[in-house]
Amino acid sequence: MKKLIVAAALIASTATLAQSQVIELLRPSPWTIGIAIGKWVFKDQKKIFYVEVTAQANNLESARESAFRMAVERAVGTVISSEKEVVNYQLHRNEIITYASGYVDDYQLVQQQTVNNQTQVQMRVWVSHSAISNRLLNVSRDAGSVEGGRISEQIRSVQRERESADRLLFTVLADYPRRAFDIRLEPTRVVMTDQRQGELHIPFVVSWNSHYVNSIAEVVTRINQKNDCNKWFRQCTGASMITVAGQGVGYFDDTAAYDLMHREMVISRPQIQISIRDQFGTVQFRQCYSAPELDYSGYATWHYIELGGYRATINTSLTKRFTIPIDLAKMPTKSLDQVDIVVIRKSGCLSNT
Repeated sequence: MKKLIVAAALIASTATLAQSQVIELLRPSPWTIGIAIGKWVFKDQKKIFYVEVTAQANNLESARESAFRMAVERAVGTVISSEKEVVNYQLHRNEIITYASGYVDDYQLVQQQTVNNQTQVQMRVWVSHSAISNRLLNVSRDAGSVEGGRISEQIRSVQRERESADRLLFTVLADYPRRAFDIRLEPTRVVMTDQRQGELHIPFVVSWNSHYVNSIAEVVTRINQKNDCNKWFRQCTGASMITVAGQGVGYFDDTAAYDLMHREMVISRPQIQISIRDQFGTVQFRQCYSAPELDYSGYATWHYIELGGYRATINTSLTKRFTIPIDLAKMPTKSLDQVDIVVIRKSGCLSNT
């Protein structure tokens, strides 16, 4: 039988709606999976998104989860990141990450039924934005009550939102440092050492790739947990902060995003890999080199990423010129033809010297 859309009638005065009183029960059957009603109302003296939703899954818990997800995505929208990577003509990575910056503030299970071994639920869900200026999620409506079911779903909902935010950030960090930098090669030159040996000097400039900077700035701004910071001169003191200089900033109540950036961008020890090929494209020399501006291996006046005190800043304007000398004594200098330079993680470094 073809399913029909059934919308619940809103029977409430303006004053009643402002207090978000419970509305007439959803009609029981036939049911249509999806959103019947979604609108902003006032509840417990705050603006909140009210959704009437029907969902189904293999069991009650999964059906509720599906209803919550649809409600949050309807309330605050979603960010979708699709990443594909091909290595040696094979699909190496294919990820689709969805992120919605909201959490379930409250809910009511109106009805449930079983159809063809599937559990269907009709629910009322109230959704809040996840930009929380402190860790307070719930205030009980009655003195002394705990409202375990409500606060349990609030906590789980925020945890899901934070985890999806981490995955969204990771999709961008997974491309670091391979796609993060532009390399501008300058003319090479050969000098004689004091030992009368030929030495090839390779000068080049490393700067941030603008497309990568834009990507990470957008993600940091999207997953920012304190959207009211820096508005009307309000300052925030979150547990951590990520700044993409001149592009965006994110304030966080925990250190998960900072820790992820520290692991993927610093502990991964980015290296400068130089390859020299002959006229046939064969690699005659390949070696990785450490740069303190990239991997914190030593003192540097500036770093591409400044870290400290759970504050991370990407110095988008930092451009540095490097010159690396290569001993030519053990190479067939007559056949050398092309220099390639990339910035890669230390775990990916290959060397034939």
